[in-house]
Amino acid sequence: MINLLAGNNFSGRSFYLKCYLDYPEFTVQEANNNKANVFRDNRKDLYLGPIPDNFITGICDNVKDELFRYNKTLEQSIGKEIEETFGFERLFKQSPFDLSGGEKSILTVLSFALRNPRSLGIDCTLEQLSLDWKHKVINILSNLHIPEIFLIDNRYKEIGPNLINEVRFTPIIENKPFNFKIDNINSSLYFPQPGKTIKRISIENLSFSYTNKKVLENLNMELLPGNIYQFEGANGTGKTTLSKILTGLLKPAKSTRISINDIQVDLYAKPGQICGYCYQQPDDQIFNSVSEGELYDPFSTITNNNINKIAVAEAFGIKDILNVNPLDLPLTIRKRLSIASILLYDRPIYIFDEPTLYLDDENAKELALIMKKAADMGKIIILISHSKTFVELFETINIINVNSINYGKYYDHA
Repeated sequence: MINLLAGNNFSGRSFYLKCYLDYPEFTVQEANNNKANVFRDNRKDLYLGPIPDNFITGICDNVKDELFRYNKTLEQSIGKEIEETFGFERLFKQSPFDLSGGEKSILTVLSFALRNPRSLGIDCTLEQLSLDWKHKVINILSNLHIPEIFLIDNRYKEIGPNLINEVRFTPIIENKPFNFKIDNINSSLYFPQPGKTIKRISIENLSFSYTNKKVLENLNMELLPGNIYQFEGANGTGKTTLSKILTGLLKPAKSTRISINDIQVDLYAKPGQICGYCYQQPDDQIFNSVSEGELYDPFSTITNNNINKIAVAEAFGIKDILNVNPLDLPLTIRKRLSIASILLYDRPIYIFDEPTLYLDDENAKELALIMKKAADMGKIIILISHSKTFVELFETINIINVNSINYGKYYDHA
């Protein structure tokens, strides 16, 4: 059984977990003076944080070596099961850094678990997985001989009580990781910009491949203003790839035709000017030395941009940290900052890749209300989210199944 540390953002869950696992920079005494080490064996305690890239060694040049780097003896006994469960056979020869975000999460969790730790702490690492893959990971973890497994996951209610043992978390220490004020997201303070709108965007015969790996083939779809869409599919099926094509970050095959209001356009020639794209990991998006610099649209012609900036910052509870270096902020606040910076842009299309990653339920609900407001103003909202509870907050949502897109098919429904 896996022990869940349940609580809201800034309840002290991560701090306690790091203390308990003797993570560097923390001491056991800070977390629990009554911890009895005498009853624990001499195996290592391991902590796995929310950004999987930070826990890939960079030493191994393929997934299989990375997975079994710390315990080659388990390769024969469990390697085939992992291959078949996650389809890793096609991935074993790839570089770990070529995997999708969800695949990296699975790789890091399993590689840590196969090290045979005494205690394993998994801090939000599984949040970006589809629910079926999350269940598969938890089932494998439950069958390993790890005395203690702790999980922090803001979407834990979707997992089900039979797989985890919920521990309602009450901090035993005063948690003050920063000296500035942070408020919750407040949708009533946000006003979306009316700005540019379009009648429709049409996509015909879209195909895309990474080197020798075909990801999308013969995709046809139409996006209409005022609608909210969800790109649905298992991890690694091409949802993020499709989003980056629409943003202009990736160039599709020559056979592809993308039209805005029936006029063919080359999105790759003008990246970011039609579509605002919020990355899954905020650190992939943030690049300024102060947070205020993130709330700036280089293509904006709006004269009152500073007023909009303050309004958006207040809505996302970050107005008091605008002069702080973003990398000095907690991860959940960096996530909010990255979302706020995209919503400040005046774009016809907004794409949000796992927008609720690291956000608790209260803040996720407020974020959904903000997205509804943007759609009501004529924006096209595209979500990539494995959170069933978040998607269900939208009364009407158009589902685009990217699993089907891979084979030239497409459907949507409300």
